[in-house]
Amino acid sequence: MLITIVVLNEKSLDKIYEFSKETLSRRHELIVFLYSQGVKLIQLEKFEDLEALEGIRLLACQTSLRESGFDASNHLELKTSSLSELVELLERSDRVIFIR
Repeated sequence: MLITIVVLNEKSLDKIYEFSKETLSRRHELIVFLYSQGVKLIQLEKFEDLEALEGIRLLACQTSLRESGFDASNHLELKTSSLSELVELLERSDRVIFIR
């Protein structure tokens, strides 16, 4: 099962981490897409814990990163993406969770 989490704010990292850990332990495919204010998660120290989860795929909207002034190059597990890829993910995913 493919589960996509779309993160729109920077306040829910602990919940995202715990949910991700549980989802991956059940052998589901998991994608976390950081969009808008959600890209601010990369500046938090605990984001490294999320990156370290085996099997997680982390994407960040390149426009949101640029507008926020963040550089994602320090985060090897984080790939830049676009809204068109998000639309494709929404169509492909079995479950989508929006965190606002």
